[in-house]
Amino acid sequence: MGTLLRQAGRVIGLSLLCLGIGNWSAKGQQTLLDRLTADSPMNLLSDGGFELGVPSYWRAEGLGAEWTRERSRTPEWSLKLSGSGSSAWIQDEAVRNWTPRIAGNLELLVGGWVWTEGVNVNPQTEEEKFQLVFEFYNAQGQDLLGGPLVLDVPQQEASTNGWVRIDNASLGSLVLPEDAASVRIVFRKGSQATGVVYLDDVFVRKVDAGAPGWEGDFFNANMDVSGGWYYWWPDFPRGLEVWPEGQEFAVTVTGASVRSGQRALRIEDLQGTAQYEAVAISERVPVVAGEPVLVSFWVRYEGVGNPDSIGLGNYNIGLTALWYNQMESGAAGWGEIGGVDIRLNGDYNDQVIPLAERVDSSGWRQYAFVLYPKAGAVGMELRLRYWHAFTGTTYWDDVFIAPVSQVLAALPNLLSDGGFELGVPSYWRAEGLGAEWTRERSRTPEWSLKLSGSGSSAWIQDEAVRNWTPRIAGNLELLVGGWVWTEGVNVNPQTEEEKFQLVFEFYNAQGQDLLGGPLVLDVPQQEASTNGWVRIDNASLGSLVLPEDAASVRIVFRKGSQATGVVYLDDVFVRKVDAGAPGWEGDFFNANMDVSGGWYYWWPDFPRGLEVWPEGQEFAVTVTGASVRSGQRALRIEDLQGTAQYEAVAISERVPVVAGEPVLVSFWVRYEGVGNPDSIGLGNYNIGLTALWYNQMESGAAGWGEIGGVDIRLNGDYNDQVIPLAERVDSSGWRQYAFVLYPKAGAVGMELRLRYWHAFTGTTYWDDVSIVRIGGNVLTPTGIRQGSLGSRPERFLLHANYPNPFRNSTTLAFSLPQPTRVTLTVYNLLGQEVATLVQDALLEAGTHQVRFDARDLPAGLYLYQLRAGAYVETRTMLLVK
Repeated sequence: MGTLLRQAGRVIGLSLLCLGIGNWSAKGQQTLLDRLTADSPMNLLSDGGFELGVPSYWRAEGLGAEWTRERSRTPEWSLKLSGSGSSAWIQDEAVRNWTPRIAGNLELLVGGWVWTEGVNVNPQTEEEKFQLVFEFYNAQGQDLLGGPLVLDVPQQEASTNGWVRIDNASLGSLVLPEDAASVRIVFRKGSQATGVVYLDDVFVRKVDAGAPGWEGDFFNANMDVSGGWYYWWPDFPRGLEVWPEGQEFAVTVTGASVRSGQRALRIEDLQGTAQYEAVAISERVPVVAGEPVLVSFWVRYEGVGNPDSIGLGNYNIGLTALWYNQMESGAAGWGEIGGVDIRLNGDYNDQVIPLAERVDSSGWRQYAFVLYPKAGAVGMELRLRYWHAFTGTTYWDDVFIAPVSQVLAALPNLLSDGGFELGVPSYWRAEGLGAEWTRERSRTPEWSLKLSGSGSSAWIQDEAVRNWTPRIAGNLELLVGGWVWTEGVNVNPQTEEEKFQLVFEFYNAQGQDLLGGPLVLDVPQQEASTNGWVRIDNASLGSLVLPEDAASVRIVFRKGSQATGVVYLDDVFVRKVDAGAPGWEGDFFNANMDVSGGWYYWWPDFPRGLEVWPEGQEFAVTVTGASVRSGQRALRIEDLQGTAQYEAVAISERVPVVAGEPVLVSFWVRYEGVGNPDSIGLGNYNIGLTALWYNQMESGAAGWGEIGGVDIRLNGDYNDQVIPLAERVDSSGWRQYAFVLYPKAGAVGMELRLRYWHAFTGTTYWDDVSIVRIGGNVLTPTGIRQGSLGSRPERFLLHANYPNPFRNSTTLAFSLPQPTRVTLTVYNLLGQEVATLVQDALLEAGTHQVRFDARDLPAGLYLYQLRAGAYVETRTMLLVK
């Protein structure tokens, strides 16, 4: 099993475990699946790019079975049978989703439309015929008609020269004795039949439209979508009688406008007077309740009648995510337990839910959202949709669904230290073996800089001017220094090499030394130990007034080569001697040495508040090991007084972004000691984040560059399945929050602030913070692209199986950029081999498909693994019964 579950890349945490599928223990599943790896995000959709090349729910048998655009009655595909020998298109199960059954005790009309070209005439045997066959079964698998209902395709003439309806009317009344829980449809060509036949618009309907009950629909009865997608039209079977006047919308896979590959999805308003919503619905994919899911799609539109109304009420497009308490549908039931609508109207904040552009024709644009599956959910479907009033034609492409955890595992985190594990204080660097970042002593929690050992060593902040401090003000009398703690140092040093010192250097924008040399503060060495924290500053050296603003400041905490003992440094400061003098001297970020990896923080009146600690400050911010979600450290923001008047923020380094291209932000948080838990999420009694946008990557002396931002409070704004409410308890466990943000126009960089709002009290811990760029081509679909079917793929790839989940059989596909020896194997979660679909076969370059028949296997989660030379990739699939 060691070789089974290894492939290049990072470890992914598959959320499928929590579904409780199969008979394996949760612990056993976790141990096995934790070893799975991936080198790119796995799209749960079989065909998010609409490139699969096979109509949803139908499978081909024989070389003469094609999915084609050559003829179509409703746009823009049909099923084609031609060539020599027998062939067929088969829908093994037509009962699904909105159709839990085909109603019994109603007179039904079933059939479809056919177009024939050059067929053999007056066939005498089954083998000379083209036929459309229906089989109906009850919930126990019993044949309700005692055999198939067979409709012969007209072959009295060689060609119909158009679409002709065939149905059961000439065969007599069709009344099922009871509900049909399963229906099988076969469009078949006998082995001796010749010519070409196309089939479109299969239907089932009541003969008496006014009779009670609803007979349901066959999804993808028009054969127009692929990869498990389906759609709904109002009064579908009757509307087909007059096309297109009988329907308001058309939904189809098309090549008319694509974002990538050769196909996209088109939803087209046919009448311009929409009264119904139009939806294209994905297959059902597995999720875990409460664990965030990333959804992304690209869309463009044209011919919009009222562009100024886009985003207003029902004149809208967007998506609906639906949650399900079961993965099965059809005869097993529907299982819907709720959902969430996202209209592209800028609700909540247009940097989180962007507004669709108000133009009559747009270009391709990506929309992405994080959704939180509702309690009880084990599966979801995605609906790409018009609301009732929208008019025009929309194209959709590159649709993506994946657990946020999986995306974060596969894509690079822009933050240097999102897990607070770096082990080096922000902005400081060590020189010499005796320089340590330590918790042994700290004046403000919970770190300090330590110098000890033999030889010289130092801690250096090469540039202390940054971000909120574009300069240190000149023409003000300044007090600079820090607090030190000594233990066993050499006393009464006579030379620089025997001393510990804190050194400041000030430079103007041209790099000129403003003091003519460094300002050196000696650490007290009159006694071997201070037995506590002692402040050192420049007061004894005389007045410090910079002749002009300092654009650059360098700080060095150093130990001479002959100095002995230990010295700790904490709480470096700069402040005005006259607190009332105009101007603000700024701060040295991470002057407390308490955060790592480029993080920094702000306190009100920081330099003066340090005089009395902790009474002089409301908050403490530090990297800690007191409570962690992963690794050895997390970030703590602590309310010290319980009467917060200011916000407390922990701010990340600045990272690059692209204006308008979405970024995924995620963090884990827990809290304790909250004074008023019932107020969490109300007004300023809140925690969350602020994302700030910048028009430059530099800061400090170069300027600030902030051009705006967006606040996300954990109060369930917009919808609690998009912006979740923080739990209203005094002490919580770790919980993940994730959001997609859209950088403002002009932005080239961003910073993230983890924060309290002004009124919140208690202690919070934050861990595993991520900023991931998901724009452009990062979230590529894993469905098979048509281009790869007929041309050489660019890389090895094991595709997502289709359909997934599946009942009896599914199709596995893989791409080879060069001829390679291949093995394709299926395993259960115990690591036992259950099927070898390809065994050490030499296959040519291209994309290959293999059908996996699992009807004799128990329901559950299975692994399928591709070995192609040195390339190994493993994916999961879900078998339901």
